[in-house]
Amino acid sequence: MSKQHSSGRPGKLPRADNGLSADEIRSGLQSRFWREIVCCQSVSSTNDIGLSLPLDLDYEQGETGVVIVADTQEKGRGRFARTWVSPPGLNMYLSIVLKPDITPAEAPCLTILAALASAAALLSETGIRVSVKWPNDLLMGGKKLGGILTEARTLKGVMTRAVIGIGINLNSTAEDLPPEIAGKATSVLIESSTTVSRNRLTTAIMNEFEFRYKKLRAIGVFPLIRELRPLLGCLGREVVVMDGAAKLSGIAEDIDDKGRLVLRLPSGLRKIISSGEISEQGVDRC
Repeated sequence: MSKQHSSGRPGKLPRADNGLSADEIRSGLQSRFWREIVCCQSVSSTNDIGLSLPLDLDYEQGETGVVIVADTQEKGRGRFARTWVSPPGLNMYLSIVLKPDITPAEAPCLTILAALASAAALLSETGIRVSVKWPNDLLMGGKKLGGILTEARTLKGVMTRAVIGIGINLNSTAEDLPPEIAGKATSVLIESSTTVSRNRLTTAIMNEFEFRYKKLRAIGVFPLIRELRPLLGCLGREVVVMDGAAKLSGIAEDIDDKGRLVLRLPSGLRKIISSGEISEQGVDRC
């Protein structure tokens, strides 16, 4: 069931009159995995909507996912409560809402999954290859092209909802980027002189995500880790990791079987990093 809603509350969302089309997005999907597609004009953030929507998802029926895509966000955000600039009509602002059949400890795998799905979709739709900066950024030409923000809700140790936000700079020009991020961010248009259909890319991301999510549920995270390793430009390099108030330096040696960073310290000891912010030689490039 595809929907385009028309007000500002869950179930009545601002209508998209900007080219985003739930019907066009759904026409290229490969299965009935996705229960609903919600296209919006302007929202606070797609993750906010995803966290507030009532969920009634039934694995038995095969339809398990809801996708929310917006033309613009008024309060788009990334990790560490950073603002995600979301100009209208240009870029990808998308959230996937699931009642995941995985444990809370496996929630970081959804971020990896979304990054891989986005990278594969960009390659198939535009021919561009992106790298992944652990744990959640998409890079092109050493600059940030996109990011993933996963937010989960649990009840008595059971994950009741996961909302995976995907923001990708597609059709922004250099002039569209705020001065404070202009030297660190980029877009598909800037890097390749190619414009991207948001409908087509949304479809591609949904198909790629579904494929990997079913594999995760069936055989675990190992295939995702294998797929991720070649995309991580920082492996084998000296990096700095900010983990809360702690600042750690070492060699980014590997990703373990839970998607955590294996950092080899100058002492030779290995430290497992579950989350943090990573830079290479003090530069946000890996």
